[in-house]
Amino acid sequence: MKAFISVSLLVTFTISTCMLGCASQPDKLQSQYVSPLQYKDYDCEQIEQELETVSNRVTTLYTDLKKKADGDSAQMAVGMIIFWPALFFLEGGDGPEANEYSRLRGEKAALDEIAVHKKCPIDLDQYELLTDKLKRQQKQKLKEQGKTVSKRKFTESYRIAIFPLNIYATWGAQYIGSHRIKFVQGITAIAANDKDISLEYCYKGFEGLPSNVTILEEVFDDQGNNVWKKRSFLSLKEPDWKEVGRVGRKIDTDLIVMVGGDIGNSTFSFYLYDIENNQVYSKKVDAHWPIFGDVAEKTVRSLVEDFYNDQL
Repeated sequence: MKAFISVSLLVTFTISTCMLGCASQPDKLQSQYVSPLQYKDYDCEQIEQELETVSNRVTTLYTDLKKKADGDSAQMAVGMIIFWPALFFLEGGDGPEANEYSRLRGEKAALDEIAVHKKCPIDLDQYELLTDKLKRQQKQKLKEQGKTVSKRKFTESYRIAIFPLNIYATWGAQYIGSHRIKFVQGITAIAANDKDISLEYCYKGFEGLPSNVTILEEVFDDQGNNVWKKRSFLSLKEPDWKEVGRVGRKIDTDLIVMVGGDIGNSTFSFYLYDIENNQVYSKKVDAHWPIFGDVAEKTVRSLVEDFYNDQL
């Protein structure tokens, strides 16, 4: 009996450990943020050459990463059903190629942005990444068939709310207000340009907010302390997702955006919370004051895209 229990525990431990070691599908790897400013001195010809190089490399990496992830999935299935020692031969998680893939996707997005900014006569569709093309085609096919992407139909927008921001300053406190305004303006711009997103709520009033946005000043205290908390006395504040979810369900929103960070070191964490699936999407980026608004909009837009991709 003891021997049976020991073997069972060993198998359970092995399966749990190996599941963590499975390679991720490339579709699930998040893009790393790359600033378009690194290409500001490129002319249009150089931008297009870089686009071609990056796109070709990303396509190659996508194929290799998918093959590796599919192989791990198949080996996991065999190990769990037929021969569990086979799990020891899994390749073991995401490696340098996955990191390169995420970085190059960020470079591709930055190149697209700088090409548009410089009004380069480049057909960006020609350099569309394979994974993005497949997702776009799948989404379009679902639309044409009249199917839903999630429980929500395409004709109905996801309601989004801006919850209190935890932006503080070890120095440069005079910029806190402008950072908050730029963040809200970025979310407003995303909603204005995405028919699947509707900005419905904001924790306080800001200049430029659409008139239909409901202000939630009575829901939160002045510092937003009911949705931000410290894990310990010395730790930084983090979102209290249990409270965030409770308030979100109370006002009947679908998505919640938040940001926290220090103006002094220009490091910020951006969050998108999917209430229905209790899923948090987050990215940590560096954003100096002059470009904070652009970085905030681009980062949250990227989180929204990650959310969309998970609905397929």
